[in-house]
Amino acid sequence: MPDWKQVYSEILSSYAGRYKEARGNSQLRNEILAEVKLEILQHEPEDSMALSQQLRVAIRMVFLPHLDPEGQDDEIAIMQHILAVTRKSQGDGCDEEGAREEKAHPTKAGDYKKAFTPFTTA
Repeated sequence: MPDWKQVYSEILSSYAGRYKEARGNSQLRNEILAEVKLEILQHEPEDSMALSQQLRVAIRMVFLPHLDPEGQDDEIAIMQHILAVTRKSQGDGCDEEGAREEKAHPTKAGDYKKAFTPFTTA
């Protein structure tokens, strides 16, 4: 299976200039990345799927050498943020179950009190 950069090299090279010119404008860069994503998905075989966060970071890595050092620092920070959010969202599943379990247990002594029933009053 060929590398995705080779498969989509024409698409990536067609957007490289616009991406480089959008230095400092993260909203415009996100729009360009969205256009790249749409174009890749249109050229994908019938069984296409959405691009993962890791692939979005990989696309940014392709454009990284075309930027000046100042722009590279910004892009590296953005990529690190995307990866941190991805790791955090993957780790939330385990913590969420534990938090739900903690909420189910009473924390105050008064929470253990049960209402009187006819059986307990007799």
